[in-house]
Amino acid sequence: MRIVVVHNVVTADDAPDAKDVLTQVEAVAAALTSLDHKVSRLGCTLDLEDIQRKLTVLAPQLVFNLVESLGGYGRLIDLFPSLLEALKLPYSGCGAEAV
Repeated sequence: MRIVVVHNVVTADDAPDAKDVLTQVEAVAAALTSLDHKVSRLGCTLDLEDIQRKLTVLAPQLVFNLVESLGGYGRLIDLFPSLLEALKLPYSGCGAEAV
């Protein structure tokens, strides 16, 4: 299965707890790869058109959602699941309305 692990982009200025998402990405990607899935990693920003283009090219069968914030704002995390729902892409985690 083609799976894209998507996470919020992390900068050098971010706090250690924000940077921890990169550790999570590697752990999830390693586990999925060990199960013979084809895994890609993708950072998500507030530029949702860009992430939409990239997801269209990658054509995942599943998106593993590790997006914890967008643009440094945790209250915007519902935007990414909303995009996935609009694109009709299956994904892990709760739906946009639950966030």
